[in-house]
Amino acid sequence: LAAAERLFLLHRSLGRMSSETKLVCSTCISCPKEEILRRLQRETTCSACCSALRLMTERPLAELVLLDSFVDREDETGYVLNEDLASPAALEAACAKFPLQEWLKNCQPLKRDKRCPMHTNSRHIFNQADLWEDMWAELSAAQKATICAVGAGELHDKLWQHCTDKHHLCKDCRSNVMWAYDRLTKKELPPVGTEAEQEAELSSLQAYFDIERSTEGTICVHSSALPTILYHYEDTLAEEAESSSKGRHAPTRQAGLSELLCVVGRLLLRKVLTSYQTSLEEEQNQQLLVRLVLSHFQAQTLERHAAQCAESLLEGIEHDAGKASKRKLKKERQKHRREAEAEEQAVTWDEQQELALLSKMGWSNAAAAA
Repeated sequence: LAAAERLFLLHRSLGRMSSETKLVCSTCISCPKEEILRRLQRETTCSACCSALRLMTERPLAELVLLDSFVDREDETGYVLNEDLASPAALEAACAKFPLQEWLKNCQPLKRDKRCPMHTNSRHIFNQADLWEDMWAELSAAQKATICAVGAGELHDKLWQHCTDKHHLCKDCRSNVMWAYDRLTKKELPPVGTEAEQEAELSSLQAYFDIERSTEGTICVHSSALPTILYHYEDTLAEEAESSSKGRHAPTRQAGLSELLCVVGRLLLRKVLTSYQTSLEEEQNQQLLVRLVLSHFQAQTLERHAAQCAESLLEGIEHDAGKASKRKLKKERQKHRREAEAEEQAVTWDEQQELALLSKMGWSNAAAAA
């Protein structure tokens, strides 16, 4: 019996909590994710923007730094507005800071393009390779660290392609090129040359690569050495364009390291360009998401504010009508009372007329006296 009572109390408390939760949710202002996508599809024909925004709404709210400052939480109804911004004035200020219509111009395709300028440029980002210095300067420390971590497997494939298919290096030259790769991936190698030569080779590697952090799966490049590697790659390409010789050689390990730096430079340049383009697209997508959500919040807040004003106005009218009806009823009661009093005052007692009537009816004065 006690267990049944506890179970009953538990169900009742859960029912109260669910009802309170529903009440709180009914008073909150939320923005469904489907509404965001529908609004964007009405505003632009860029399929890349719509696809990117759909993927962004599937990400956790903690990753959407800009949106997180305006949204309290995320639940089954969508994004819930922060209580500090629930007033029309606060939302108007936020929308003025992040206007939607101005930003939607960036998402409109130009002329015959089916994509917006940002996503159209992503296909031609490698035509802007000469701007890598400016791009590198604008990237964050986390992005630079990600760029400088080169996959060992990808580097091995590119190195082998560089030594065989592209330049047809001989076996000895290939060994000098692959020596640096094997040294970075912690492969056991027999010592070659004097101790001074080995120390010089090691110091040359350490100038560009973090040997201690490099593993069999990842090769770490010093972020400070990335510009030097890319300059070396550009110089090598310029020498190739000016040189008439078809062959390439790496007779020493230093020459092999130079070839390795060319391959690494090509990989790093590609990563810098793609990372910069990705960061631009991320910024545009986050800005677009925030502006769409704020616009929806503002519309919902204005509708709710208008409904509250209309409700309060109706209550005032009903209250005034109730007061008027009470005053009217009171006046009618007073009028009836005055009329009744007037009628009572109008009726007077006439004794002579009453005696005359009695005598006509056969009554005499004696009988009346008796």
